[in-house]
Amino acid sequence: MQVESSKLELRQICVEICAMAGTWYHYIKIGRETMSHFSGVRLHILDLENRLTNISNERLLRAADREIRTKYDRLSYPIAAMKTYLEQLRKVRDRICTFLSRTRMFMDDEIVEKYDITPILSTPQVLEILEFLRSRYDAEWEVKEMVVMSLEDVNSAYEIEVLVKAWGDCRHANGEEFVQKLSAFWIAVLDGILPEPNPIHILTQESI
Repeated sequence: MQVESSKLELRQICVEICAMAGTWYHYIKIGRETMSHFSGVRLHILDLENRLTNISNERLLRAADREIRTKYDRLSYPIAAMKTYLEQLRKVRDRICTFLSRTRMFMDDEIVEKYDITPILSTPQVLEILEFLRSRYDAEWEVKEMVVMSLEDVNSAYEIEVLVKAWGDCRHANGEEFVQKLSAFWIAVLDGILPEPNPIHILTQESI
């Protein structure tokens, strides 16, 4: 009974890995859009602040100051949204860590260790992809955390550009090796667990 329960959980983990990859991609994508919005507003503020030095008329100064305050208020939404996206990425990362711990535990059972979840997917292969994703998501999440924690302190166009690029690039959770491994796993899962292609977004170099 315990062995069968472990096998069932492994199958569920495989499906969840695919779902988590889709969730990660979703929040990276909408985060990129939100960062673009943040960049536009923050650059406008910098431009207004620079122009203040050339304004001597008191009425114009007050009007410019009001506009700057209004723009700063508009930054509250993208900053709050990015914090939400970061938290969702953390949940994916932590979920992958949980799956990894469970799979390592299953490997202690000789029967489960040799179990073929699908004709082309074995328990050791699940362990391998989880270890890979854990290391990649850990590294990528640290970059994304740096981006979000820096949003309220940026003071130059260069800093804004660096943060936008750091969120969008995904140097750790993307690239040829990442895409190949995740795509191969997804195909292996489809071979015996999911009855039809699962409508999740697998990261591709073109889309990310």
